[in-house]
Amino acid sequence: MPAGKAERAPNLQLRLEREQRGWSQKQVGAAIGTNAVMVSRWETGVMKPGPHFRQRLCALYEKTPEDLGFVTPAEAVAPCRPEFWRVPRRNGYFTGREAFMERLHDALSARTPGVPQAITGLAGVGKTQTALEYVHRWAGEYRAVLWADATSRESLTADFVAFAETLALPVGPDEEPRVVVAAVQRWLEQNPGWLLVLDNVDELADVEAFLPPGEGGVVLTMRAQASGTVAEGIELEAMPAEEAVLFLLRRAKVAPPDGRADEAPATEREIAAEIASEFGGLPLALDQAGAYVEETDCGLAGYLARYRTQQGELLRRRGAQARDHPTSIAATFALAFSQVEQADAAAADVLRLSAFLHPDSIP
Repeated sequence: MPAGKAERAPNLQLRLEREQRGWSQKQVGAAIGTNAVMVSRWETGVMKPGPHFRQRLCALYEKTPEDLGFVTPAEAVAPCRPEFWRVPRRNGYFTGREAFMERLHDALSARTPGVPQAITGLAGVGKTQTALEYVHRWAGEYRAVLWADATSRESLTADFVAFAETLALPVGPDEEPRVVVAAVQRWLEQNPGWLLVLDNVDELADVEAFLPPGEGGVVLTMRAQASGTVAEGIELEAMPAEEAVLFLLRRAKVAPPDGRADEAPATEREIAAEIASEFGGLPLALDQAGAYVEETDCGLAGYLARYRTQQGELLRRRGAQARDHPTSIAATFALAFSQVEQADAAAADVLRLSAFLHPDSIP
């Protein structure tokens, strides 16, 4: 399991490397894409940098992870993939969210084992992809990482049955699903060091029956902000402007998947900024735009021109290659609205009224 706060100590090697070069924490943060506060937290041991920033710090200082006090020699040769692994494939275009993932990691490390952390936020804001990136980056800290579709009780049951095979549990193919689910829960109770992700939670009541006891970490992704007594919520907001522009440039293949924004022409960056502003930094909309640019070869300028005259059509169109989130932004919001309307007709009327209001600076 991740280390608790009591086990943390200042990272003297990291601070020494910076001071020997005469750099400030602000300069280091700017060089690797973060801020002075985060650099200070790493140096004082309040937090540990995640894999992304470890890699950037190693490149900046031209040192190994061992040199910078991130890992011991024994940890350096340890496998990065858990013994038991059932997780969707990684999103190669994932961008940003560094501070959020560090916060999530800190919460999972510091809280009482087994207290779920819920990633909440608007539909299309990137909850699933952020959870997925977190899992891949910190996989090496867990013995088992298991991912379940929590859209319904049926999907949860099906994935828990699949977990039994992943964990090599002695259950027969004809066993009742509830018996298999119970066997998985017993394994989680008896074996520490696991991470369980329950993705796309619609009904907390359905999830509670599947939450296992034991010394492990649990992450939920859900649209509802209220997680009650089931979990501690961490809200994921839309992408900041710089991250949104970089993501769109990467997704439209104007910049390399791991490249910087300044690797794209200045005119492309300006157009990407306009598109990102139109979408309010919503990752699903940006991904949909990037996919359209890639598939039609219309360029970012071409997309922006079409969007301003064919907005409805483009928001309904999802690229043929979209496997991670095959539903368009229009369909995603239509589904969310339908669920609101079924739960409370008055709330749906409030949303209809809100559509006529300017989105910013409402007194």
